[in-house]
Amino acid sequence: MSARTAYALDQVSWRRSTPRCVSATPGSSQLAERLGIGWDACDPALGLTANEPTLKRIYTYYGEMLLRETEMEWARLSNLACKVVLAGLQDLRAVRKFLALGGTPESLAPRVDLSPDVLRSLAQIADAELRYFEAKLVSMAKDLFADLMWQHDAYANGGIEAMRRLNAAGEVPAGLLRVWADIASRAPELVELANERILHREQLMVLQPSYDEMLAQSPIPGGAPFAVVAGPTANITTFEARWRWITTDALPRFRYLLANDPATILGCHRAPGRRGCGGVPPHPVLL
Repeated sequence: MSARTAYALDQVSWRRSTPRCVSATPGSSQLAERLGIGWDACDPALGLTANEPTLKRIYTYYGEMLLRETEMEWARLSNLACKVVLAGLQDLRAVRKFLALGGTPESLAPRVDLSPDVLRSLAQIADAELRYFEAKLVSMAKDLFADLMWQHDAYANGGIEAMRRLNAAGEVPAGLLRVWADIASRAPELVELANERILHREQLMVLQPSYDEMLAQSPIPGGAPFAVVAGPTANITTFEARWRWITTDALPRFRYLLANDPATILGCHRAPGRRGCGGVPPHPVLL
């Protein structure tokens, strides 16, 4: 059996079970302590501003890692992607602050290469919604650190022997010891496949559950998920698909609740950050 075939079989088994990284592992706790990061103090619910120093420290370490270990392609990719996400959140915060202080979309548009209409849309995002997405993205960064980054650190400092000891202690997730052995081989094809395997784990097991939560939920209590209305392959960033979701489910549902159960809408307004308050039957039009 080729290495690529073996990895493909492992990926099938991962699709059947996609656990979340919801708590610190011994390895990630030790690395966090060494980097001066308080694991418990990194609370995703506090959003970007409170966690920004921690995120910057983590991403700086990713950059240091990629300079030390040329075989670790995942660290290089993660470093690039994380910087883009962090910059996007910082830009969004700055734009909203500028507009809140009286700046106009027309005056800001030429500086940020966005249309005034897009800037108005950004300004209208509810604070609770923004906090939700900030918290989710911080949580995803923390999940990656807990699942994968400490393993890269352990390998960089102790090589394959360290990974074997950790595996014997039950700390290395199933199937990943072979990945580190392939990286240790320094054989170009095996190193490339091993990094693909790590990237696949990152995208499927660590990040996908959070993406599913962000895309699946409707902001309207009892509303249908985006994918149910627009289709499982629809892109929420596409206006046509998003407008179909709004006009066929979200808006009718919202108006139905206002007319028949205004207390539910009021309750959600009083609970910032809650998404899809639940407990409400579907809109009768959609039954």
